[in-house]
This record gives sequence, C-alpha cells and structure tokens, in this order.
Amino acid sequence: SDSGLVSLTMVLNSPTCGSDTAQVVLTVIPAPNTVITALPDTLCWGSVTSITATGGGTYNWTNNGAITSTIFASPLSDSVFTVIVNNSYNCPDTDSVTIHVIPPGIPNAGSDITSCSSDSVPVSGTVLNAGQMYWSSLGDGSFTDSTQQNTIYLPGPNDTAAGSTIIVAYATGACLNLTDTMLLVYSHPPFVNTGPDTLISDGNGSGVQIPLATITGYTNSVHFSTSGTGTFSPNDSDVTGFYIPRSEE
Repeated sequence: SDSGLVSLTMVLNSPTCGSDTAQVVLTVIPAPNTVITALPDTLCWGSVTSITATGGGTYNWTNNGAITSTIFASPLSDSVFTVIVNNSYNCPDTDSVTIHVIPPGIPNAGSDITSCSSDSVPVSGTVLNAGQMYWSSLGDGSFTDSTQQNTIYLPGPNDTAAGSTIIVAYATGACLNLTDTMLLVYSHPPFVNTGPDTLISDGNGSGVQIPLATITGYTNSVHFSTSGTGTFSPNDSDVTGFYIPRSEE
C-alpha cells in the first residue's frame, strides 16, 4: 500500500473559460505491524507465561484491559490473548496468540471411610490426565501395594490410638501432579458387661428380680435375650432394668 506523501490533482476544463487546476497532498501513515511473542506458548497448568506485543505506541489487551506491551498470564485451559495496537496517528492493528495449557494429573482418593479399629481397609482411587497414582499415609500404617489404585491399608497402632488417619493420593507422570486426601476414621468395637453370675435358691421364683447392672462402651443401644422363659423389666433394652425368672427356670 502507499505510504508517505501522495499528491492528488484535479483539472476542470470549460470550452469558453479555459481550465482550472486544484491539487491536494495526502499524508499516508502505515498501520502498525504488530507482532506477539509468548514465552512459553505451551505451559503446565498453574504456570505463568509472558506475552509481549511490539510494533505500536499504545497497547490494549482485550482479555484483561491491560495497557502495557507485556502481560503475564496463568490460564487454566487453552486461551487466546488479543491485543489492539495503535501508532502515534491512532492507526490500529490487531493480533492474537493462543496459549496451550497441559492439564494436571488429578487423583481422587474417594470418600471418607469409617472402619473398625482392628480391620484392614480397602481403598480405591482414580486418576485423570496422568499415567499412574500412588498412596501415602500421614499415620504409621502401611499399604499392601501403594502403587495400585485399588489396595489395602493396614492401620498402625498410632492410627487407631489417634482415632483417624489422613490418606493421600498422588498423581504421577503428568506435567503437574496434584494430590487428594481422604479421612479414615476408626470406630472402636462395642463392649458390654452384665456383671457376675447370680445364684438364686430353688423355688417358684415368684417376685425375684435380678439387676442387670450392665456396663457398655462405644454403643448407644443394648438388646437382652434369654435362653430361659423369664422376662425383662421394664423391657429388653434397658441397661438399668431387671430380669425376672419363671419358676420352671
């Protein structure tokens, strides 16, 4: 295209009055020649890239409204960054660059688990955008194979004493490897103690009431049963109740 000075001439002719000439000079300013450089233009998720535009006097980035020639960005997915460049005569030019983002390895340790304190615990995880995952514990237990997505956790004595353990899943083989956690809670098995054996004399047993004197732990419900024919008072779920034997017992 033309640039610099351009002279335009107009000539008017009249059969009776001769001719007239007019001239105008146009100054043609070239548009900016915008060039965008991104370093790097492909990056790991969570990383930062530097994007620089050249070729103008003023800059306006449409993504974030920045007015500097260089911006810094940390996109979470593939993104296009566009700049509008103006020269000193306010002639505009537009250019864009695409930043490619490599997604992270995302593990999933699964939902929290409640298990009996002495039991081994099956754990099952998944992983996205990565070749593999492995397990770790913040307690003192161990895994039958920590490199398998589906494995068994064997709680240690400190785990059960503390009442819980945090299990961590790690992604491996990705550009950026993330982690996920799962809470393993240990539930103590219930215990019950109905006191010492009771001896009653032979007889019809009428009116005899044997206190149950029950002690329980790690449970909120008790159910009594008998191999005989007696009854429980006031019912078979009251730890402060009595057993009333029948004469045939």
